[in-house]
Amino acid sequence: MVEDVLPWDSTANQVVLGSITQYQKVTTSQFLSVDLSEYGVIVFANDQPFSTYENYREFKEYMELFASIGGVIVFGACDAGWSEGSLIEKLPGNVSKKTHYVVRNHIADYNHPIVTGVLSDNIALLDEDLTGSYCSHVSFDEESLPAGSKIILRENDTNRPTLVEYPLGKGRVIASGLTWEFTYDRAGRNGSYGYIGYFARKAMDDMFRYAIRVSSIDVVDLKELKQYYMNKNAHYIVVGNKHAPNNAPIENATVSIGEKNILPMLME
Repeated sequence: MVEDVLPWDSTANQVVLGSITQYQKVTTSQFLSVDLSEYGVIVFANDQPFSTYENYREFKEYMELFASIGGVIVFGACDAGWSEGSLIEKLPGNVSKKTHYVVRNHIADYNHPIVTGVLSDNIALLDEDLTGSYCSHVSFDEESLPAGSKIILRENDTNRPTLVEYPLGKGRVIASGLTWEFTYDRAGRNGSYGYIGYFARKAMDDMFRYAIRVSSIDVVDLKELKQYYMNKNAHYIVVGNKHAPNNAPIENATVSIGEKNILPMLME
């Protein structure tokens, strides 16, 4: 899970993920130092500050490579919340979005497992659950979605997609513009802009369970992902001769660390 600050001061991601599986939480500044070959799903939290979205630009390629070999990204694209961040960069796979605060959403695909509840308690999501203060901040440009995409939820005002699943290489992205974390903590209350429904309480676990279920990383392709990680985190040791001018490097020197011998890089 990638999260710099708690979205809307909520620990909903930790609570729901922790009830389903083991996970590692990292910040965006740590992301490139994470070996993604050890994971099947990435969850990117909603409502992050501007610095988070700036950092995302630096590792977007790494995320896309992860999905291309069969990984799944659950991308929380709901920005412009309490953290006041604005996601300008396109989503993995170059899907674009617009910020539009909407109180009500509705179901577009009643058969999708995130909606049916088949992977958890079999309690289906209903249109009446999709209300909030706000229900969603972001919708997606439908024309930017690749072939084979599934539109799961739409906003009422414009009918634009707010929860989508789209292919990216051998994997896929589940992208959302809904206020999951905010709504999870406040379901059943009356907010400033209306009643806050139960969509997060009913379907947030289904979204994560579905992502885990459909993740199918091709082990043959793990080498490429591992190589990217190693290239980004490569370190070199240069052994110099302290008696030579400017501590000139020693050719073919070796360094022993424990039982390992490391051949340093020779600088020419």
